[in-house]
Amino acid sequence: MLFDDRDHILELALQRIIKAREAESSTKRRIFKPPKIHFSARDYTEIIVWQECQVTPPP
Repeated sequence: MLFDDRDHILELALQRIIKAREAESSTKRRIFKPPKIHFSARDYTEIIVWQECQVTPPP
């Protein structure tokens, strides 16, 4: 939307971005933390140690 040649589309995109930035979010933001990688793994299934990952339910 931001790279459209039509002016009204650009204005709409700008209004949506400003509105989203000004709106207070009632949901808690979750930060993505990539899992640690086991470089000495012998198989691709052992690269990520899932037992050490903390999985949380979606909001």
